[in-house]
Amino acid sequence: MSIRKVSFLILLISFFGIFGATNSKAQTVRLSSDSDSVSVGDIIQLNIKVQLNQEVDEIIYPDSSAFPQELTWLGVQQFKLTDFSDSLSYRVQYFANQDVFIPSFPIGLVTQNDTSILYSNSLTLPFRS
Repeated sequence: MSIRKVSFLILLISFFGIFGATNSKAQTVRLSSDSDSVSVGDIIQLNIKVQLNQEVDEIIYPDSSAFPQELTWLGVQQFKLTDFSDSLSYRVQYFANQDVFIPSFPIGLVTQNDTSILYSNSLTLPFRS
């Protein structure tokens, strides 16, 4: 193998070592449900899990006004899993006769120097009669 190829490989490995390490732990927000469909009167859990790559001073979650009208807010519980992950569980009750679409939620991350917003995935729960 030529010196030029070896140099290129070393440069390539260094590049991915430096930039791969900084991006390998991206901050993510995941919205999920304990149910895969809904029926009138169902009580469901909606969970938001936040995975961070740094500690934050505060995480701002959506309140009841962010939810579709078909969902009645029953309660919320927060679980700090680690310094770099947090989870919130919403307990809601469904009152409609159609699929429910839960939009992407903005999640605020507050540090001493900055505030940033991450967005969860959206979620559709099909209606079952």
